[in-house]
Amino acid sequence: MGDGPEPRYAKNGDVHIAFQVFGAGPVDLVYTPGIWSNLDVMWEWPSWARYLDRLAAFSRLILFDMRGVGLSDRGGGPPTLELQMDDVRAVMDAAGSEDAVIFGGARGAAMTMLFAASCPERTRAPDKGSRLVCAVRKVRASLRLAVRPHRDGAATVLRSVYERNGHSREP
Repeated sequence: MGDGPEPRYAKNGDVHIAFQVFGAGPVDLVYTPGIWSNLDVMWEWPSWARYLDRLAAFSRLILFDMRGVGLSDRGGGPPTLELQMDDVRAVMDAAGSEDAVIFGGARGAAMTMLFAASCPERTRAPDKGSRLVCAVRKVRASLRLAVRPHRDGAATVLRSVYERNGHSREP
């Protein structure tokens, strides 16, 4: 522990996104810990390094620093979810991953869920344990029950993602 894989960089426009790939499991697992990430520093914390080693024990783990965080470039504008979603695609392309289980923590969860909704052909499964997914489940239940979905910003976002991807009905 203490030494992680050498960082590599995916390019999305003018921004370089730092990532690492390790493990030899049968499925790719794309993971971003969110705004607390730094690919160099995280390996110095033994409990975090053990956690990553455990993830890599059953997968080919693709770990990356979000735009503006850790070793990744900041970019010229704010790190919108749409830009970060494109960063997921750029990292997967650079890592040679056609499809993967998508997993993120904190703000990383929002980005990976938007990726999963927008790119289902590249998503084997989204992480269903994150807090964002739990919030989306509640929104979906509210939409089905018609409990004032217009008052919930997340319902509006979810509805627009469904419409943009050609779904004619709400989730």
